[in-house]
Amino acid sequence: MERIRIPSAHACSFALDAGERFTIIDPEGQQVSDVTAFALDDRTERFSSKYIHARVGRLRLSTGDSLYTTRGNPILTITEDDCGTHDILHGPGTSWLLSELEGRDPPVRACHENLIAVLEDRGVSADQLFDVMNVFMKSTVTDQRYVDVRLPESEPGDSIEFEADRPALVGGNC
Repeated sequence: MERIRIPSAHACSFALDAGERFTIIDPEGQQVSDVTAFALDDRTERFSSKYIHARVGRLRLSTGDSLYTTRGNPILTITEDDCGTHDILHGPGTSWLLSELEGRDPPVRACHENLIAVLEDRGVSADQLFDVMNVFMKSTVTDQRYVDVRLPESEPGDSIEFEADRPALVGGNC
């Protein structure tokens, strides 16, 4: 098995055949990683958090739950999960969003830009990337109206493993 260590503020992409697995490990604890997937044979079919809400009916995913595409097909399934707290409410952070919310000036290259940097050569445009699973991120809905982002609960060494349900292009960052 190939092991890829993604430096902070960087991303990677790789192709998987159906049945192949990959693992995301949080080496230090309380780190968040974005993961997304596209059908290998048609990049217009991509991961959609909205269809997870419809199919799974929960905001928290864990072992046994599938990630679905824009066409309602499973693309990745969680096979192991040490943490159990992951966000599917937020898209990947962008430079303009971080600049706006956190006052970063000049804007930094954020998660969205890092993912596009490794996915563009594989046929994914910036406009196709707006849904990710924020692995180890903790968000909750309060008063049935507000999204509250909290500190991640992951501990050093926590991991989550995915299995490809079909041939897929996967992008991930930290």
